[in-house]
Amino acid sequence: SNVEKALHLTESTYKAMQESGYQCHAVLARETRQWGTAFMNRLAGGRAVAFDSIQHKVLYAVDKGSAVADTVGKSFDLVPGTFCLTVGGQELQYKQDGNVTYFGGDQNERNYRFKIEYDGAADSFTWEINEPVSN
Repeated sequence: SNVEKALHLTESTYKAMQESGYQCHAVLARETRQWGTAFMNRLAGGRAVAFDSIQHKVLYAVDKGSAVADTVGKSFDLVPGTFCLTVGGQELQYKQDGNVTYFGGDQNERNYRFKIEYDGAADSFTWEINEPVSN
């Protein structure tokens, strides 16, 4: 069935991530379907994991030196001056230089908190992060 295939592929991916060095934690949600609880328990290897016991390990979604790439598709066009980035509810100052936008710091190639680069040929963005980003 589709559910069985999805569970098999999820477990295979989970194990591959663990084997390549990622710290993976299977945390139970309020699941009422028996297969959901059983599957998460299987991933957890019989260990009960509460989110508050691992929260300090996963507080930061990305850290300094991280990059996030996103392919946006051929129907997308970059409109200059349309980026807005907020940190803690405060909008960061930015400078756009062609298809590159710098946020925070001095907003230049050597001193920025965040940088977004648009590649029109590949229809993609790359977001470079120079500080920890928390959830």
